[in-house]
Amino acid sequence: GLEALKAVRGHPTMRSYYALPAIAGRLWSDAGDPARAAECYRQACELAPSEPEQAFCLARLAKLQNR
Repeated sequence: GLEALKAVRGHPTMRSYYALPAIAGRLWSDAGDPARAAECYRQACELAPSEPEQAFCLARLAKLQNR
């Protein structure tokens, strides 16, 4: 999954799409790298266009930090 994300990450329409780093965060979390996952969720929070989407990213980040 992380390799597939690399292919689309550089596409101009994806640069500001919050879900891309959120997905990367989930994949890094599943891979056992919570530090990288947290970095991705922070980026997703910054890009999230609405409060519910930002809340989702913040909840994922909090869940990582409470492990």
